[in-house]
Amino acid sequence: MRMSWKFFALMLLVAVLAVSAQANLLTNGDFNTGDLTGWLTTLPDAGDSITVEAVGGWDGSPDAVVVHGGVGADVVLYQENVSIPGGVTLDISLAFKTVFNVSSGWAGAGIGVNYFDADGGYLDWGWADLWDTSGEWVTFTNDYITSGTWTAPANAASVTLSIKEWAGDGATGTMYVDDVVLTPEPATMLLLGLGGLVIRRRKKA
Repeated sequence: MRMSWKFFALMLLVAVLAVSAQANLLTNGDFNTGDLTGWLTTLPDAGDSITVEAVGGWDGSPDAVVVHGGVGADVVLYQENVSIPGGVTLDISLAFKTVFNVSSGWAGAGIGVNYFDADGGYLDWGWADLWDTSGEWVTFTNDYITSGTWTAPANAASVTLSIKEWAGDGATGTMYVDDVVLTPEPATMLLLGLGGLVIRRRKKA
């Protein structure tokens, strides 16, 4: 009877972790509210804008449209203080299309994460370029070349996810974004859960 209770508890934990690991930690990641609910923006100059188009080009649902006028600092679409367990690897995916006018100057886009502890102290970062010259929609996953790390430090409590676009010296850029998803990787969530069970068992022993 004792062994069956432990087995049941373990299976219940696995089920809970599997469900929670699939839930998008971002608010309104698909922009289907028709606006930027849940998102914050940084718009340094008058030629910059971030809007939501009602009928998008990705799947017919609303998309975010990020425009950089070619002057000044990065245009940023972001969500901050997203709660995460320490030690998990993040799964990040989104659909995007970039249209840059780079006959002169320079332009680019990317997605980044910054990790923070429970007191709001900065811990680490991760980054990946969102650059595609085809003018077509592209699906981003963790397979893209990244810098930094997508694994949260052990003492992490939150993450800020930022989508950035930059341009200058005569170049301009427009980026379309949809279906932004941030979830803990199921495998690392499971390992953390099993590790917790082992620690608890040792303490009882």
